[in-house]
Amino acid sequence: MSEMKWISVAKRLPEIGYCGYSEKVLITIKDGNIIRTCTGVYEKSERRGKPVERWIEDFCGRIIRFEVAAWMPLPEPYKEED
Repeated sequence: MSEMKWISVAKRLPEIGYCGYSEKVLITIKDGNIIRTCTGVYEKSERRGKPVERWIEDFCGRIIRFEVAAWMPLPEPYKEED
């Protein structure tokens, strides 16, 4: 299993796939002194002829209005051993 590491959004953003969205990833959100982690997707598309780049929280589909500092791919799903 490869080592999981946080990737700064200043260095690299997730790869955009089907319909202008990334795969679901873990993200770290900074809201002043509060730092939290959740899952989300990165969107890079066009809406009404204007470019759109934003993070969307996976759980409720809300647009994230705070600073996303870093992200990392999700780990492989759990598999029971034989």
